[in-house]
This record gives sequence, structure tokens and C-alpha cells, in this order.
Amino acid sequence: MIAAHENPFRPERTDALAPLLDESLEDLLTRFAAQDHRGVLVGPHGSGKSTLLRAMAPRLGCITWLRLRQDPTHNRAALAELPGRIDGVLVLDGLEQLGPLGWWRIRRRARRILATSHRPGRLPTLRRQQTSAELLGRVIDALGEPRPDDIAELFAQHHGDVRACLRAMYDRLAAQ
Repeated sequence: MIAAHENPFRPERTDALAPLLDESLEDLLTRFAAQDHRGVLVGPHGSGKSTLLRAMAPRLGCITWLRLRQDPTHNRAALAELPGRIDGVLVLDGLEQLGPLGWWRIRRRARRILATSHRPGRLPTLRRQQTSAELLGRVIDALGEPRPDDIAELFAQHHGDVRACLRAMYDRLAAQ
């Protein structure tokens, strides 16, 4: 049995991966600036939106983070903690969690917003994240691990959610 702190698929390692992009991070940041510093990274669960957001954030200068969840109580509290005016870039993970009133409050406080969402809307789409079994393989390669023989089955079993596939890989190693 492998110890949790030695498991190569532990969240600290997988969350810290640089996004595997078909374009440079510089090009993405340039496009964000050209869109008046307003954009959304769109894609399904486990497609790397938050990973990409974390990779871009340090390059944006002054930022304010807002991470929303499916829990309305958490989201109300998180919105209440935001300053009245956000001068830098608001980095918002989970835009789809905002209702119309919450979105109105955000727009009044922040002019520059970089967000993630499962669906387009509210902001110009900066990038659409896609998943594939090939992408899952590249992520496993980036971790320095051998690809499993059943990678396509694993990908299908988790409905294209790369993050869920990595959790399954963690569990497999933990059980050995």
C-alpha cells in the first residue's frame, strides 16, 4: 500500500500542474487584455478551468479571488466579504453559481473579471476547455507516471472528467 503523501496522484501534485495548452499562456493573457480584461474560461467539470485560472492569476497584477460553490450560504458569505470596489482583476471561480442579483453586485464592484464557468455567457468567452483520453494521458505523463492500459475506459467511465479520473488513479495506487 502506498502512503498518501507518496501518491503521485495526490491533489497537491495534480492541482499544481501547469495547464496543458495548445496555445501559449502569453497569447491567452494578450487576448484577455484585448477583451478589456473581461473573459470566461468555459468547459465541463474536470476540464482544467481552475488549473488554468490559477496559472493565469499571478500574471494579472493586483487580484481579488472569489471561489463560489454549489452552496448558496457559502456564496452569500463570500460575496459579502468582497470589498465595495475591486480595482484590480476579480478572479472568479464558479461564475455559473451566481444568480442575477449576485452577478449585478459583481458587475458594480469589478470592471475587470476573469472567471470560470460550465457554460458561456455574462462575459466574453476567453477559452473553451475540452477533455479527451489523450489529454488525460498527457496529464499522467506530466506527473511522470506510466499510462494505464485502460485509459480510454477510465475516461469514459468518468464521463470525460479528467479530475475524477485522476482521483480514481489515486485510489488505485492507494489500494495497491
